[in-house]
Amino acid sequence: MTDIDLNQILTFVKVVDSGSFTKAAEQLKQPKSRISRRLAALEKALGTQLIYRTTRQMQLTETGKDYYQRCAPLIQDLENANNAMTSHSVELSGVLRLTAPEDYAKMILAPLLEEFLKKHPKIKIELVLSGAYLDLVKESIDVAIRIGTLKDASMKSKRLSSISSIVVASPGFLEKNPAITKPEHLEQVPCLNFNVGQKNRWRLVKDKQDIRIKANGSVEANSPELLYHFALYGRGASLIPEFLCRDALQSGKLVHILKGWTSGAIPVHLLTPAQKDIPAKTKAFMEFASARL
Repeated sequence: MTDIDLNQILTFVKVVDSGSFTKAAEQLKQPKSRISRRLAALEKALGTQLIYRTTRQMQLTETGKDYYQRCAPLIQDLENANNAMTSHSVELSGVLRLTAPEDYAKMILAPLLEEFLKKHPKIKIELVLSGAYLDLVKESIDVAIRIGTLKDASMKSKRLSSISSIVVASPGFLEKNPAITKPEHLEQVPCLNFNVGQKNRWRLVKDKQDIRIKANGSVEANSPELLYHFALYGRGASLIPEFLCRDALQSGKLVHILKGWTSGAIPVHLLTPAQKDIPAKTKAFMEFASARL
């Protein structure tokens, strides 16, 4: 190992990754002649040829393939370590574009972003509030918060937590309608429906019980926050994310009915476009959000 310079291994990995000596020289900001000399010195120190080279193309030898598979992860780990140190020592700046469902952004994400901006005052936040699964690359979005089952396996993802919805209604509504002590009783009273995916069918789970309820009412919406307000008006019972109802439950404006029954755990993920090098500002936010959520 005393005859091998780490830069020689780095050069070899970059040549393989880029597919040519010229591109590797551009990435490393080195003359092409130095790239060739480093690779030759590495092969001499190892006592074996790693790459077949002709005037038109290059190809890994069997030994070269094995050496690359062993070295590439090590180089990536070193680069990640260096990037992490740089992100800690250099003040972060620039625009961070995020997308999240509107209700989640208002109740959960807003205070988190306020804390993040105090820590990194030179960061500018751009929020795209939408429950739709936007194309992160096309929309130039750095981080997405997605609630529910992930649909795109090509994205890098990290599970943050899970949320669940509970059945709530206003005290006035409960006084005017039959008592709701079993999930089946919901079919006999007006309900407020989230019209994305549910199709007026509510899934309720408790312990090992898992049932479907047909819920009918005068209001349907694709916004849980809007259904929350109609529940406050006494328009019907609704299955709403628990984080939206917390304050109203504490104040008595809403009542938690059918306690123990929920929609089941719904996962919350952070997503970023699949890329080899994640910008420092994006990485910093993901670490920050992961620690708190």
